[in-house]
Amino acid sequence: AIVFHGPYDVRVETVADAGLRDARSAVVRVTKASICGSDLHLVHGTVPAIPGTVIGHECVGVVEDVGTDVRRFRKGDRVIGHGVIGCGD
Repeated sequence: AIVFHGPYDVRVETVADAGLRDARSAVVRVTKASICGSDLHLVHGTVPAIPGTVIGHECVGVVEDVGTDVRRFRKGDRVIGHGVIGCGD
């Protein structure tokens, strides 16, 4: 993961594997990722962020697990994690 430690201090680190948060969540094994322009605001110190925050919210990957309320995706699906969530949820 790309971990923010402070302005101009980001590092590639090993972090704990994600798990399902609730019945509406999914776990995606990221195969490719990048930081986004919005992440650069954190890096440059123009937007505050908590040290230890994992950045790089745009990715592609494979669904590893889904919650019981997830209907449109299943394990093994290839997906993209877009930087904008249109529904706001």
